[in-house]
Amino acid sequence: MTLSQNHGAPNLPEALILLLGRLGERPIYIDEVVNDDLTVVHINRTTWQDLTNRQLVMARVGIGCCRYQLTGSGWLEAFKCTGQLDTPEFKERFGRLNAVLKRLVDGRKQEAFAQTQEVAAQARIPEGWLYNVLESRIWEQEQHRRGAALDDSKTMVVVPIAFNIPLSQLDRSCLDDPERRIGVAGTPNRRYRAWRLAMLFLEDIKAIGRYGRVGVGRERNHEIRGGATGR
Repeated sequence: MTLSQNHGAPNLPEALILLLGRLGERPIYIDEVVNDDLTVVHINRTTWQDLTNRQLVMARVGIGCCRYQLTGSGWLEAFKCTGQLDTPEFKERFGRLNAVLKRLVDGRKQEAFAQTQEVAAQARIPEGWLYNVLESRIWEQEQHRRGAALDDSKTMVVVPIAFNIPLSQLDRSCLDDPERRIGVAGTPNRRYRAWRLAMLFLEDIKAIGRYGRVGVGRERNHEIRGGATGR
């Protein structure tokens, strides 16, 4: 049962729709809302906790407040709640994206890689929208097919040879391979957090060398916040 069908928890879809409205076409890591923001102050804490438990939002606790951000699964659920998955615009965009991704692996014997901006340009879709679609694992979650995903750096699209093939037709050993680059239905990438922390440490060292302590410690909207879904 989706949240849009769950009449016992009316605030859950409302909160997701509010976050989606704030986000627009931007990637999900760009925007977050503070729990005492006037636009969401009527959403009670138990609702946020429920959404966090369902991994539909990611919570970041601060001093006297808590910030919430959509996850890939939350973005997809918000689209379902608003009915946007069934709109002609979404279907046209998704169709163009599928065509571009399929061309990337046609005739290949190994998975294909392409930069996100290149894929977005070829499919004529916003890059932020592409990021969210890939993070949502919409192929596995909604269509039960093998989908594309982002690589560890979150700047490259990885397209498997079995792209868009029904999961029921795939070799079970392929799906169970622990070293696969692309997880199934949001399988967390355990190596991403360590890699990203190392990159942030190097960035801070460079900043200290260039500017002293100025610029170090700035809030990073796209940084590690306790681990995001699918990472």
